[in-house]
Amino acid sequence: MNTVRQNREPEPNPEQKRQKHERLFLILFTGLTLIAVICAHMLGWLAPETTMLRGRGYLANEPPLFRFDARLYRDIAQHGYRAEASPTGPPTVVFFPLFPLLLRVTAWVTQLDMAWAGFLLNTLLLCGSALLFRRVVQAYLAPAAALLAWGGVLFNAGSFCLYSCYSEPAMLFFLLLSLYALQTNRERLTPLAMGILSSTRVTAFPFCLTGTMELFKHHWHRSRRTGCQPFSRGWWREWSVWLGKSLLCGAGLAGYLGWVWWHFSNPLILIPRLQQTHWKAFHPTPEVWKALSGWYLWKYIESAFHRSTPFFDDILSINLLVLLAGLVAAGYALWRFRDNMVWRFGFPAYFLLIYWANIGSIYLVSVHRHMTLMLPIYVGIAHLWMRGWEMRSQWKGLLLLFLASGLIAGEAALFVHCLLRFSLGWWYFF
Repeated sequence: MNTVRQNREPEPNPEQKRQKHERLFLILFTGLTLIAVICAHMLGWLAPETTMLRGRGYLANEPPLFRFDARLYRDIAQHGYRAEASPTGPPTVVFFPLFPLLLRVTAWVTQLDMAWAGFLLNTLLLCGSALLFRRVVQAYLAPAAALLAWGGVLFNAGSFCLYSCYSEPAMLFFLLLSLYALQTNRERLTPLAMGILSSTRVTAFPFCLTGTMELFKHHWHRSRRTGCQPFSRGWWREWSVWLGKSLLCGAGLAGYLGWVWWHFSNPLILIPRLQQTHWKAFHPTPEVWKALSGWYLWKYIESAFHRSTPFFDDILSINLLVLLAGLVAAGYALWRFRDNMVWRFGFPAYFLLIYWANIGSIYLVSVHRHMTLMLPIYVGIAHLWMRGWEMRSQWKGLLLLFLASGLIAGEAALFVHCLLRFSLGWWYFF
């Protein structure tokens, strides 16, 4: 009797499959990021020449994606801060220090021009953010949906700031690093990441505050599990550690305000500087009752449909759409993310801060740029797509897929439209 031996390769175990699957998606996330960077800069450089540049001191020979606030960040990196207005621009003390510092270090190490150093720095920060984003949202989204959500971050109305010499990539990276550290219970990394995050932008404050709340929750549950009696030695040790972490979460903000105090004799000098002539047109103080009642919002909606310019050629119309998307996403975050205070309360608080700072202006200023970091918008759209795909055999699933696909296509169209407008210098309130 003849026997045939079949040589079969051993099947990989589930852990090997998981690691291979994970590597594939990390490559996809990084590849999509690099594609977005290339597309953004190609669109910027391919934009036709224009003489419609507006704003004081913005020169036509500047690289297309390195105008407006990017120019001010480069000025800080090269010459330091100024608390008063100058002929070339407004006070720069209102910009937080981490990105200009990283920009200066990158230019010094690589010996590149500031514009190219900013390009390299933000590309690296974006690639790091892509890898972190995959880890952060894996508890909420399937891998394909997570990739779709990351595409939403990269391709939207305000995402030109991720490819320009702006501070948003630094804030995005350290925000995701903070979320990753919180979600994986890395107790030493969390306050360190939060502390660095607090030095990126003033709008990072809600995330740092809710991060301390999440740390409080962790320490509370741990003290309950270990049976610490109130005011015992273990109890004092536990809460002393939490207090130290909480102080570290705001260390970047405190350090910058202390530096401003030392150099300009007033730690809060950036607040009156925001209200000076150069900035007040962009960030006026709104009337409380009009902001809370939605009066401003209704006026913007009414104005958007009574303008002579085409709807999508008006920055106000686009800002209004993005603001409404942020409002819906804030509600989505409160409903969906019940296990993490930064997701559940940090993003709605971030939305309220942006709303308050811009709702009184005539343009809604750069709401579309700020909402690039409103991650629940993109996670929500990807969640909608994921649910539609799961129910694709039913008409409800097809409807959800159609809606999610329309939102994704709209985001991509606004990405191209707004990036070209930014490159041409048509909208000076970026």
